[in-house]
Amino acid sequence: MADIAVSIPHGGGTIRTESNMRSGTIQHSFAHCWLGGTATTGPDNNLFISVRLQADPDFAVIDLFTQNLRDTSQGKSLKRSRIYSLGGDAFSTNTNNLQERMLNITRVNSTTALLKIPYNENYSTYYVLEIDESTYDCGVYSFEETQGGLYSYNGTSAYQPYAACHLFMKNVEDNVVVTGDQDQNSGYYLNQRVWDSTAKTLTRTRVASSHGSGLGLSNFSSQKRFPKYGSSNTGSNGVNFYNDYCYFGQQSGSQPVYVNCVEGRDGKIYFRATTYGTSNWSVYNPSNFALTYIPTSMGGDLATTGYSQSWGITGGFLDYSSNQYGSLSSGQGRYGTFLPIEVVESGDTAKDTNFPCFYMKSFVEIGGYNFKVHVDGTAGTEMSYHSSQTGNSSWVPKQATWLDSNHFFVHSVTNYSSYFAYNGNSYQRWYVNQYIDESYSENQGYGSLGGSNDYNNMASNAGNQWTKVDDYTLTCQGFNNVMNIWAPE
Repeated sequence: MADIAVSIPHGGGTIRTESNMRSGTIQHSFAHCWLGGTATTGPDNNLFISVRLQADPDFAVIDLFTQNLRDTSQGKSLKRSRIYSLGGDAFSTNTNNLQERMLNITRVNSTTALLKIPYNENYSTYYVLEIDESTYDCGVYSFEETQGGLYSYNGTSAYQPYAACHLFMKNVEDNVVVTGDQDQNSGYYLNQRVWDSTAKTLTRTRVASSHGSGLGLSNFSSQKRFPKYGSSNTGSNGVNFYNDYCYFGQQSGSQPVYVNCVEGRDGKIYFRATTYGTSNWSVYNPSNFALTYIPTSMGGDLATTGYSQSWGITGGFLDYSSNQYGSLSSGQGRYGTFLPIEVVESGDTAKDTNFPCFYMKSFVEIGGYNFKVHVDGTAGTEMSYHSSQTGNSSWVPKQATWLDSNHFFVHSVTNYSSYFAYNGNSYQRWYVNQYIDESYSENQGYGSLGGSNDYNNMASNAGNQWTKVDDYTLTCQGFNNVMNIWAPE
Protein backbone atom coordinates (compact mmCIF):
# COMPACT_ATOMS: atom_id res chain seq x y z
CA MET A 1 0.00 0.00 0.00
CA ALA A 2 1.24 3.48 -0.80
CA ASP A 3 -0.30 6.94 -0.63
CA ILE A 4 1.05 9.90 -2.58
CA ALA A 5 1.03 13.50 -1.37
CA VAL A 6 -0.62 12.83 1.98
CA SER A 7 -0.29 14.85 5.16
CA ILE A 8 2.33 13.92 7.76
CA PRO A 9 1.38 12.45 10.18
CA HIS A 10 -1.23 10.52 8.24
CA GLY A 11 -4.68 9.62 9.59
CA GLY A 12 -4.08 11.23 12.99
CA GLY A 13 -1.06 9.08 13.77
CA THR A 14 1.90 9.91 16.00
CA ILE A 15 5.27 10.73 14.46
CA ARG A 16 8.33 12.55 15.70
CA THR A 17 8.57 16.11 14.47
CA GLU A 18 11.67 17.79 13.10
CA SER A 19 12.28 19.44 16.48
CA ASN A 20 11.97 16.05 18.20
CA MET A 21 14.69 14.73 15.93
CA ARG A 22 16.98 17.46 17.16
CA SER A 23 16.36 16.68 20.83
CA GLY A 24 18.45 14.68 23.26
CA THR A 25 16.23 11.61 23.53
CA ILE A 26 16.47 10.67 19.83
CA GLN A 27 14.10 7.74 20.29
CA HIS A 28 12.42 8.87 17.13
CA SER A 29 12.35 5.94 14.68
CA PHE A 30 14.49 7.68 12.11
CA ALA A 31 17.48 6.56 10.06
CA HIS A 32 19.14 7.57 6.79
CA CYS A 33 22.04 6.55 4.59
CA TRP A 34 23.81 7.34 1.35
CA LEU A 35 23.12 5.14 -1.68
CA GLY A 36 24.77 7.00 -4.55
CA GLY A 37 22.24 6.33 -7.30
CA THR A 38 22.94 5.70 -10.95
CA ALA A 39 21.28 8.83 -12.34
CA THR A 40 22.72 11.16 -9.69
CA THR A 41 26.41 10.36 -9.46
CA GLY A 42 29.18 12.75 -8.45
CA PRO A 43 29.91 14.73 -5.31
CA ASP A 44 27.30 17.38 -6.12
CA ASN A 45 24.26 15.15 -6.58
CA ASN A 46 24.13 11.88 -4.64
CA LEU A 47 21.07 9.83 -3.77
CA PHE A 48 20.10 9.35 -0.10
CA ILE A 49 17.24 7.51 1.60
CA SER A 50 15.62 8.20 4.96
CA VAL A 51 12.92 6.34 6.89
CA ARG A 52 10.63 7.64 9.65
CA LEU A 53 7.99 5.56 11.42
CA GLN A 54 4.58 6.72 12.64
CA ALA A 55 2.19 4.88 14.97
CA ASP A 56 -1.62 4.49 14.94
CA PRO A 57 -1.95 3.97 12.02
CA ASP A 58 1.44 2.38 11.46
CA PHE A 59 3.33 3.64 8.44
CA ALA A 60 6.84 4.35 7.24
CA VAL A 61 7.59 7.69 5.61
CA ILE A 62 10.35 7.08 3.05
CA ASP A 63 12.11 10.11 1.60
CA LEU A 64 14.43 9.91 -1.40
CA PHE A 65 16.59 12.97 -1.93
CA THR A 66 19.86 14.15 -3.39
CA GLN A 67 22.40 16.19 -1.48
CA ASN A 68 25.54 18.09 -2.38
CA LEU A 69 28.21 16.20 -0.47
CA ARG A 70 30.57 19.17 -0.32
CA ASP A 71 28.13 21.97 0.44
CA THR A 72 25.24 20.83 2.62
CA SER A 73 24.16 24.46 3.05
CA GLN A 74 22.56 24.13 -0.37
CA GLY A 75 20.04 21.80 1.24
CA LYS A 76 18.58 18.61 -0.11
CA SER A 77 16.57 18.15 -3.29
CA LEU A 78 13.60 15.91 -2.49
CA LYS A 79 12.87 13.40 -5.23
CA ARG A 80 9.90 11.71 -3.60
CA SER A 81 8.28 11.37 -0.19
CA ARG A 82 5.84 8.52 0.18
CA ILE A 83 4.04 6.60 2.92
CA TYR A 84 4.33 2.81 3.01
CA SER A 85 2.79 0.11 5.14
CA LEU A 86 5.87 -2.08 5.10
CA GLY A 87 4.27 -5.29 6.35
CA GLY A 88 6.30 -7.97 8.10
CA ASP A 89 6.17 -8.86 11.78
CA ALA A 90 7.69 -5.54 12.86
CA PHE A 91 4.52 -3.83 11.60
CA SER A 92 2.14 -6.24 13.35
CA THR A 93 3.86 -6.93 16.69
CA ASN A 94 4.53 -4.59 19.63
CA THR A 95 3.75 -1.50 17.56
CA ASN A 96 2.40 0.69 20.38
CA ASN A 97 5.64 2.69 20.42
CA LEU A 98 6.50 2.43 16.73
CA GLN A 99 7.31 6.14 16.55
CA GLU A 100 10.05 5.62 19.16
CA ARG A 101 11.53 2.40 17.81
CA MET A 102 15.28 2.04 17.39
CA LEU A 103 16.13 1.13 13.80
CA ASN A 104 19.03 1.24 11.37
CA ILE A 105 19.49 1.40 7.62
CA THR A 106 22.48 0.84 5.35
CA ARG A 107 23.42 0.68 1.69
CA VAL A 108 23.06 -2.58 -0.28
CA ASN A 109 23.92 -1.09 -3.67
CA SER A 110 23.51 2.25 -5.45
CA THR A 111 19.69 1.95 -5.55
CA THR A 112 18.92 -0.46 -2.70
CA ALA A 113 18.92 -0.20 1.11
CA LEU A 114 18.58 -2.65 4.00
CA LEU A 115 16.40 -1.55 6.93
CA LYS A 116 16.32 -3.34 10.32
CA ILE A 117 13.45 -2.85 12.76
CA PRO A 118 13.64 -4.88 16.02
CA TYR A 119 10.33 -5.50 17.79
CA ASN A 120 11.47 -7.42 20.86
CA GLU A 121 14.69 -8.78 22.39
CA ASN A 122 14.86 -11.74 20.00
CA TYR A 123 13.15 -10.73 16.79
CA SER A 124 13.58 -8.17 14.02
CA THR A 125 12.29 -7.67 10.53
CA TYR A 126 14.74 -6.81 7.77
CA TYR A 127 13.35 -4.86 4.81
CA VAL A 128 15.05 -4.56 1.45
CA LEU A 129 14.00 -1.25 -0.16
CA GLU A 130 14.65 -1.30 -3.91
CA ILE A 131 14.36 2.05 -5.69
CA ASP A 132 13.14 2.60 -9.23
CA GLU A 133 14.95 5.78 -10.27
CA SER A 134 12.52 6.40 -13.13
CA THR A 135 9.68 6.95 -10.62
CA TYR A 136 11.51 7.08 -7.29
CA ASP A 137 9.13 4.46 -5.94
CA CYS A 138 10.31 1.65 -3.62
CA GLY A 139 9.82 -2.07 -3.93
CA VAL A 140 9.58 -3.51 -0.40
CA TYR A 141 10.66 -7.05 0.53
CA SER A 142 10.54 -8.29 4.14
CA PHE A 143 12.62 -11.01 5.83
CA GLU A 144 12.20 -12.18 9.42
CA GLU A 145 15.09 -12.59 11.84
CA THR A 146 13.94 -14.81 14.71
CA GLN A 147 17.26 -14.89 16.56
CA GLY A 148 18.34 -11.28 16.65
CA GLY A 149 16.50 -8.34 18.21
CA LEU A 150 17.39 -5.40 20.45
CA TYR A 151 17.97 -6.12 24.13
CA SER A 152 15.62 -4.00 26.24
CA TYR A 153 14.23 -2.75 22.94
CA ASN A 154 11.46 -0.71 24.57
CA GLY A 155 13.80 1.15 26.92
CA THR A 156 17.08 1.45 25.06
CA SER A 157 18.39 4.92 24.30
CA ALA A 158 20.98 5.81 21.69
CA TYR A 159 23.64 6.55 24.30
CA GLN A 160 23.59 2.88 25.32
CA PRO A 161 25.80 0.46 23.38
CA TYR A 162 22.88 -1.93 22.82
CA ALA A 163 21.81 0.38 20.02
CA ALA A 164 25.21 0.24 18.36
CA CYS A 165 26.02 -3.42 18.82
CA HIS A 166 22.63 -5.01 18.18
CA LEU A 167 21.86 -2.81 15.17
CA PHE A 168 25.28 -3.10 13.55
CA MET A 169 25.26 -3.29 9.74
CA LYS A 170 28.10 -2.93 7.23
CA ASN A 171 27.89 -3.00 3.44
CA VAL A 172 31.07 -4.87 2.42
CA GLU A 173 30.44 -4.91 -1.34
CA ASP A 174 27.45 -4.51 -3.62
CA ASN A 175 24.60 -6.78 -2.49
CA VAL A 176 26.47 -8.09 0.58
CA VAL A 177 25.84 -6.72 4.09
CA VAL A 178 27.33 -7.96 7.38
CA THR A 179 25.02 -7.59 10.38
CA GLY A 180 25.30 -8.06 14.14
CA ASP A 181 22.28 -9.75 15.71
CA GLN A 182 21.68 -10.36 19.43
CA ASP A 183 19.40 -13.25 20.45
CA GLN A 184 18.58 -11.90 23.94
CA ASN A 185 20.72 -13.99 26.33
CA SER A 186 21.28 -16.89 23.92
CA GLY A 187 24.09 -15.38 21.88
CA TYR A 188 25.36 -12.81 19.43
CA TYR A 189 25.81 -13.60 15.73
CA LEU A 190 27.83 -11.94 13.01
CA ASN A 191 25.84 -12.66 9.85
CA GLN A 192 26.55 -12.41 6.14
CA ARG A 193 23.44 -11.37 4.18
CA VAL A 194 23.43 -11.58 0.38
CA TRP A 195 20.74 -9.87 -1.70
CA ASP A 196 19.72 -11.43 -5.02
CA SER A 197 17.97 -8.68 -6.97
CA THR A 198 16.61 -11.13 -9.54
CA ALA A 199 15.18 -13.76 -7.20
CA LYS A 200 14.37 -11.10 -4.53
CA THR A 201 15.95 -13.20 -1.79
CA LEU A 202 18.11 -12.21 1.18
CA THR A 203 20.27 -15.16 2.22
CA ARG A 204 21.58 -15.14 5.79
CA THR A 205 24.70 -17.10 6.76
CA ARG A 206 26.01 -17.17 10.31
CA VAL A 207 29.74 -16.48 10.22
CA ALA A 208 30.72 -16.17 13.89
CA SER A 209 29.07 -15.98 17.28
CA SER A 210 29.66 -15.34 20.96
CA HIS A 211 29.70 -19.09 21.70
CA GLY A 212 31.02 -20.67 18.48
CA SER A 213 27.93 -22.77 17.81
CA GLY A 214 24.93 -22.57 15.50
CA LEU A 215 27.09 -21.35 12.62
CA GLY A 216 26.51 -21.89 8.93
CA LEU A 217 30.24 -21.89 8.17
CA SER A 218 33.04 -24.03 9.58
CA ASN A 219 35.70 -21.29 9.63
CA PHE A 220 35.26 -20.18 13.25
CA SER A 221 33.31 -23.05 14.81
CA SER A 222 36.31 -24.53 16.66
CA GLN A 223 39.68 -23.42 18.04
CA LYS A 224 41.89 -21.78 15.44
CA ARG A 225 45.56 -20.78 15.31
CA PHE A 226 46.55 -17.26 14.39
CA PRO A 227 49.79 -15.28 14.86
CA LYS A 228 50.53 -13.35 18.01
CA TYR A 229 51.71 -9.75 18.11
CA GLY A 230 55.35 -9.53 17.09
CA SER A 231 55.70 -13.17 16.09
CA SER A 232 57.95 -14.15 13.22
CA ASN A 233 54.86 -15.51 11.48
CA THR A 234 56.73 -18.64 10.38
CA GLY A 235 57.01 -22.15 11.71
CA SER A 236 54.71 -23.97 14.12
CA ASN A 237 56.06 -22.92 17.51
CA GLY A 238 53.00 -22.42 19.69
CA VAL A 239 54.77 -19.68 21.63
CA ASN A 240 54.30 -17.37 18.66
CA PHE A 241 50.65 -18.24 17.99
CA TYR A 242 47.27 -18.15 19.65
CA ASN A 243 45.11 -21.27 19.66
CA ASP A 244 41.74 -19.96 20.66
CA TYR A 245 38.05 -19.79 19.85
CA CYS A 246 37.21 -16.84 17.64
CA TYR A 247 34.20 -15.68 19.60
CA PHE A 248 32.53 -12.43 18.56
CA GLY A 249 30.23 -10.48 20.90
CA GLN A 250 28.75 -11.50 24.24
CA GLN A 251 26.20 -14.22 24.96
CA SER A 252 24.24 -12.01 27.36
CA GLY A 253 22.21 -9.27 25.73
CA SER A 254 22.89 -7.02 28.70
CA GLN A 255 26.62 -6.99 27.84
CA PRO A 256 26.84 -5.33 24.40
CA VAL A 257 30.32 -4.80 22.98
CA TYR A 258 31.82 -2.23 20.62
CA VAL A 259 32.29 -3.29 17.00
CA ASN A 260 35.02 -1.72 14.87
CA CYS A 261 35.06 -2.08 11.13
CA VAL A 262 37.74 -0.80 8.78
CA GLU A 263 38.73 -1.32 5.16
CA GLY A 264 42.43 -1.97 4.74
CA ARG A 265 44.63 -0.56 2.02
CA ASP A 266 44.54 -4.07 0.56
CA GLY A 267 40.76 -3.89 -0.03
CA LYS A 268 39.87 -6.44 2.67
CA ILE A 269 37.49 -5.46 5.46
CA TYR A 270 38.34 -6.12 9.10
CA PHE A 271 35.84 -6.64 11.95
CA ARG A 272 37.17 -6.35 15.48
CA ALA A 273 35.08 -6.26 18.65
CA THR A 274 35.80 -5.58 22.28
CA THR A 275 35.49 -8.51 24.68
CA TYR A 276 33.73 -6.68 27.50
CA GLY A 277 30.55 -4.63 27.60
CA THR A 278 27.97 -3.11 29.91
CA SER A 279 24.79 -1.13 29.42
CA ASN A 280 26.70 2.17 29.49
CA TRP A 281 29.97 3.24 27.82
CA SER A 282 32.13 0.67 29.64
CA VAL A 283 32.87 -1.42 26.55
CA TYR A 284 36.57 -2.20 26.32
CA ASN A 285 39.38 -4.73 26.02
CA PRO A 286 39.61 -5.29 22.24
CA SER A 287 40.06 -8.77 20.80
CA ASN A 288 43.52 -9.94 19.75
CA PHE A 289 42.17 -10.88 16.32
CA ALA A 290 40.01 -9.44 13.58
CA LEU A 291 37.63 -11.39 11.37
CA THR A 292 38.48 -10.50 7.79
CA TYR A 293 36.08 -10.26 4.86
CA ILE A 294 37.54 -10.99 1.41
CA PRO A 295 35.46 -9.43 -1.41
CA THR A 296 34.44 -11.61 -4.34
CA SER A 297 36.77 -9.61 -6.59
CA MET A 298 39.64 -10.87 -4.40
CA GLY A 299 38.58 -14.52 -4.25
CA GLY A 300 35.66 -14.54 -1.83
CA ASP A 301 33.10 -17.22 -2.66
CA LEU A 302 30.13 -16.20 -0.43
CA ALA A 303 29.76 -19.82 0.66
CA THR A 304 26.79 -20.64 2.89
CA THR A 305 28.04 -23.99 4.23
CA GLY A 306 31.37 -25.63 5.01
CA TYR A 307 34.52 -23.53 4.75
CA SER A 308 34.25 -20.14 3.09
CA GLN A 309 36.96 -18.25 1.23
CA SER A 310 35.09 -15.02 1.95
CA TRP A 311 36.17 -15.06 5.60
CA GLY A 312 39.60 -15.19 7.21
CA ILE A 313 41.18 -14.39 10.54
CA THR A 314 43.93 -11.85 11.18
CA GLY A 315 46.25 -11.98 14.19
CA GLY A 316 49.25 -9.89 15.18
CA PHE A 317 47.56 -7.33 17.43
CA LEU A 318 48.88 -6.29 20.81
CA ASP A 319 48.96 -9.00 23.46
CA TYR A 320 46.39 -7.75 25.93
CA SER A 321 46.02 -8.82 29.53
CA SER A 322 42.85 -8.18 31.49
CA ASN A 323 41.44 -4.67 31.01
CA GLN A 324 44.52 -3.40 29.14
CA TYR A 325 44.02 -1.25 26.07
CA GLY A 326 47.31 -1.33 24.26
CA SER A 327 50.22 1.04 24.59
CA LEU A 328 48.68 4.48 24.04
CA SER A 329 48.71 6.93 26.93
CA SER A 330 45.57 7.45 29.04
CA GLY A 331 43.94 4.22 27.86
CA GLN A 332 42.87 5.81 24.59
CA GLY A 333 42.84 2.44 22.85
CA ARG A 334 40.07 0.96 25.00
CA TYR A 335 37.77 0.38 22.00
CA GLY A 336 40.37 -1.21 19.76
CA THR A 337 40.10 1.22 16.85
CA PHE A 338 42.89 0.59 14.35
CA LEU A 339 44.04 1.06 10.76
CA PRO A 340 45.80 -1.81 8.96
CA ILE A 341 48.93 -0.82 7.05
CA GLU A 342 50.45 -4.08 5.84
CA VAL A 343 48.72 -7.43 6.19
CA VAL A 344 50.44 -10.60 4.99
CA GLU A 345 49.50 -14.25 4.88
CA SER A 346 50.26 -16.24 8.01
CA GLY A 347 53.35 -18.40 7.69
CA ASP A 348 52.26 -20.82 10.41
CA THR A 349 52.74 -24.34 9.07
CA ALA A 350 50.20 -25.71 11.57
CA LYS A 351 47.39 -23.27 10.76
CA ASP A 352 44.04 -24.38 9.39
CA THR A 353 44.51 -24.22 5.63
CA ASN A 354 40.80 -24.50 4.80
CA PHE A 355 40.32 -20.73 4.94
CA PRO A 356 42.55 -17.62 4.84
CA CYS A 357 44.76 -16.72 7.81
CA PHE A 358 46.65 -13.41 7.99
CA TYR A 359 49.21 -11.55 10.09
CA MET A 360 48.95 -7.83 10.92
CA LYS A 361 52.56 -6.96 10.13
CA SER A 362 51.97 -3.23 10.70
CA PHE A 363 49.01 -1.19 11.87
CA VAL A 364 48.07 2.15 13.43
CA GLU A 365 46.72 1.99 16.97
CA ILE A 366 44.16 4.80 16.99
CA GLY A 367 43.47 6.93 20.07
CA GLY A 368 41.27 9.92 20.79
CA TYR A 369 44.04 12.49 20.33
CA ASN A 370 47.22 10.40 19.83
CA PHE A 371 48.14 7.39 17.74
CA LYS A 372 51.02 4.96 17.38
CA VAL A 373 52.30 2.76 14.54
CA HIS A 374 53.32 -0.83 15.32
CA VAL A 375 55.61 -2.68 12.91
CA ASP A 376 56.18 -6.41 13.40
CA GLY A 377 55.90 -6.15 17.16
CA THR A 378 57.79 -2.90 17.61
CA ALA A 379 55.87 0.19 18.68
CA GLY A 380 56.78 3.49 17.06
CA THR A 381 56.58 7.00 18.46
CA GLU A 382 53.30 8.12 19.96
CA MET A 383 52.11 11.05 17.83
CA SER A 384 49.35 13.63 18.04
CA TYR A 385 46.99 14.21 15.14
CA HIS A 386 47.63 17.91 15.67
CA SER A 387 49.87 19.63 18.22
CA SER A 388 47.02 21.82 19.48
CA GLN A 389 44.79 18.83 20.20
CA THR A 390 45.93 17.45 23.54
CA GLY A 391 43.57 15.39 25.65
CA ASN A 392 43.25 13.14 28.67
CA SER A 393 41.86 9.77 29.70
CA SER A 394 38.33 10.80 28.64
CA TRP A 395 39.32 11.06 24.97
CA VAL A 396 38.61 8.03 22.74
CA PRO A 397 38.13 7.37 19.02
CA LYS A 398 34.85 6.33 17.42
CA GLN A 399 36.08 5.35 13.98
CA ALA A 400 39.07 5.60 11.66
CA THR A 401 39.29 4.94 7.94
CA TRP A 402 41.80 5.25 5.13
CA LEU A 403 41.00 7.89 2.54
CA ASP A 404 43.64 6.95 -0.02
CA SER A 405 46.74 4.82 0.49
CA ASN A 406 48.48 7.33 2.78
CA HIS A 407 45.80 9.68 4.17
CA PHE A 408 43.45 8.71 6.97
CA PHE A 409 40.44 10.14 8.80
CA VAL A 410 39.65 9.83 12.52
CA HIS A 411 36.42 10.66 14.38
CA SER A 412 37.15 11.21 18.07
CA VAL A 413 35.25 12.26 21.17
CA THR A 414 36.60 14.26 24.09
CA ASN A 415 34.36 12.74 26.78
CA TYR A 416 33.69 9.03 26.51
CA SER A 417 30.92 9.22 29.13
CA SER A 418 29.02 11.08 26.40
CA TYR A 419 30.47 8.75 23.80
CA PHE A 420 27.34 7.10 22.52
CA ALA A 421 25.24 10.19 21.89
CA TYR A 422 25.57 13.93 22.18
CA ASN A 423 23.89 17.21 21.27
CA GLY A 424 26.12 19.98 19.98
CA ASN A 425 29.79 20.02 19.00
CA SER A 426 31.49 20.25 22.39
CA TYR A 427 32.66 16.62 22.28
CA GLN A 428 33.18 15.47 18.69
CA ARG A 429 36.42 15.99 16.72
CA TRP A 430 37.67 15.04 13.26
CA TYR A 431 41.19 14.79 11.84
CA VAL A 432 42.66 14.11 8.41
CA ASN A 433 46.34 13.13 8.52
CA GLN A 434 48.90 12.08 5.96
CA TYR A 435 50.79 8.99 7.03
CA ILE A 436 54.50 9.43 6.26
CA ASP A 437 56.14 6.59 8.22
CA GLU A 438 55.96 5.00 11.67
CA SER A 439 57.43 8.10 13.33
CA TYR A 440 56.01 11.01 11.33
CA SER A 441 52.59 12.24 10.22
CA GLU A 442 51.31 15.55 8.86
CA ASN A 443 47.89 16.95 9.72
CA GLN A 444 45.87 18.07 6.69
CA GLY A 445 42.83 19.33 8.57
CA TYR A 446 40.90 19.08 11.82
CA GLY A 447 37.86 20.54 13.51
CA SER A 448 34.63 19.97 15.44
CA LEU A 449 31.67 17.99 14.20
CA GLY A 450 28.13 19.28 14.44
CA GLY A 451 26.36 22.16 16.09
CA SER A 452 23.58 22.80 18.58
CA ASN A 453 20.94 21.31 16.27
CA ASP A 454 22.96 18.26 15.27
CA TYR A 455 22.68 15.01 17.16
CA ASN A 456 25.18 12.18 16.75
CA ASN A 457 24.27 8.77 18.11
CA MET A 458 25.66 5.27 18.20
CA ALA A 459 22.49 3.57 16.97
CA SER A 460 24.01 3.92 13.54
CA ASN A 461 26.59 1.19 13.33
CA ALA A 462 29.05 1.57 16.21
CA GLY A 463 32.50 1.98 14.56
CA ASN A 464 30.99 2.19 11.10
CA GLN A 465 29.16 5.50 10.96
CA TRP A 466 31.25 6.98 8.16
CA THR A 467 31.07 5.73 4.57
CA LYS A 468 33.73 6.52 1.99
CA VAL A 469 32.22 7.84 -1.23
CA ASP A 470 35.58 8.35 -2.93
CA ASP A 471 39.19 8.82 -1.85
CA TYR A 472 38.49 12.31 -0.54
CA THR A 473 34.82 12.30 0.51
CA LEU A 474 33.12 10.72 3.52
CA THR A 475 29.46 10.84 4.53
CA CYS A 476 28.05 9.94 7.96
CA GLN A 477 24.76 8.24 8.79
CA GLY A 478 25.22 8.69 12.54
CA PHE A 479 23.82 12.22 12.72
CA ASN A 480 20.22 13.39 12.51
CA ASN A 481 21.04 15.00 9.17
CA VAL A 482 23.58 14.54 6.40
CA MET A 483 27.13 15.22 7.62
CA ASN A 484 30.14 15.06 5.30
CA ILE A 485 33.91 15.49 5.41
CA TRP A 486 36.16 15.97 2.42
CA ALA A 487 39.91 16.02 2.51
CA PRO A 488 42.41 18.15 0.56
CA GLU A 489 43.00 16.63 -2.89
